Amino acid sequence: MAIIVLSLFGTLSGLCQNGGKIQLSGSVVSVTPASTTSNKKEYEYFDVHLYLQFHNLTDRRLIIFKPDSFLGTFTKEFLWGKTRMSFSDSLKTEMEADLFVERLWRDSDPTYSAYEPLAHHMMDLATSEPNPTYFAKIEPQSYYECHVTLSIDNGYRKEQRVGRSPKDIYSIAIPEYSELKLKYFLSTKKLSGKIDLLSAQQKWKKFGELVLDSDGDYYIESDIIRNKPAE
Repeated sequence: MAIIVLSLFGTLSGLCQNGGKIQLSGSVVSVTPASTTSNKKEYEYFDVHLYLQFHNLTDRRLIIFKPDSFLGTFTKEFLWGKTRMSFSDSLKTEMEADLFVERLWRDSDPTYSAYEPLAHHMMDLATSEPNPTYFAKIEPQSYYECHVTLSIDNGYRKEQRVGRSPKDIYSIAIPEYSELKLKYFLSTKKLSGKIDLLSAQQKWKKFGELVLDSDGDYYIESDIIRNKPAE
């Protein structure tokens, strides 16, 4: 279930957290109201389409998890002045079309077998080199760009509008916050075994540096993103 936290204080920037290696910027391309049915109940949500750029600020090649295959903790933080609303989910890959439905099942059905995202990443980290399906290499002073779609059920409200005729009724998404941030976090500290983020970083040195913070965790936080599609 989504964890909602209201805080009145700032957070360390992503640049501080990852040692000034990666700067994540982005823009909202579009926000589309959507719905799905689970257990005969309809749930409304929003598909937020984003354009993201991961900038390598160093003089060496860096390695990051591709956003569309990231299975760690992903946080959307909506901002309005000094007020922040954080929504954190440990989700399956967003490439799967039934992502939102699976989360609904997990929340509503106590017999649902929880998916363990770290188990999948352990296989990825055990390889002799970073798999290009799941990891991106960013050359010095260059960037990796991608489009992602986030299916979320908060941060927006749906409004109905009437088109040219009374029968032409459609829905639009209205942002409840003027800005947002994205945060990607993965830690392998609680797992026993020889496969973890730090060992992968060492093993992959000849291919680039896996971006980790001073605690040995994967953490990337975006700049503030204007929560409005480009005109």
